[in-house]
Amino acid sequence: MANITTASSVDVVSARPELSIHNGIVTTTSLQVAQFFGKRHDNVLRAIRALIREMASEDHPLNFEETVDVRTNPSGGAPISTPAYRMTREGFMLLAMGFTGKEALRWKLAYIAAFNRMEAGLQKPAQDPQRIHLAQRLATQAAARSHRPCSTPSWP
Repeated sequence: MANITTASSVDVVSARPELSIHNGIVTTTSLQVAQFFGKRHDNVLRAIRALIREMASEDHPLNFEETVDVRTNPSGGAPISTPAYRMTREGFMLLAMGFTGKEALRWKLAYIAAFNRMEAGLQKPAQDPQRIHLAQRLATQAAARSHRPCSTPSWP
């Protein structure tokens, strides 16, 4: 994740939102969104909780999942646990709609592009067809070599 404290158009070009796959779904976390957008995490949590309350009566898929981020204590003490939310693309979009301004728009576009790249990668076949064909050909050749008769038998 890019360590960005101020947003500029130069940062947008070099920064990439951090996404991960969780239960087969592309997600990001509230901590990553706060860091990427240069917002305080407690404010991002407050905005997510407000969205959850507003959507409670609606029939929406789970876009926000409570989680805990555990990080190293910089002073060397016990690890620090921070409440956070894991969110889907839809959760991110609902949250980011509330972020305004020119720079916020640039960050939103960068996040949406990152989601698109990750999801496109998930849609690709797990293996390259050319590599599968090569592996099959090599396996066939190896099998043919193992079935050739030996010139001298190995049994007594």
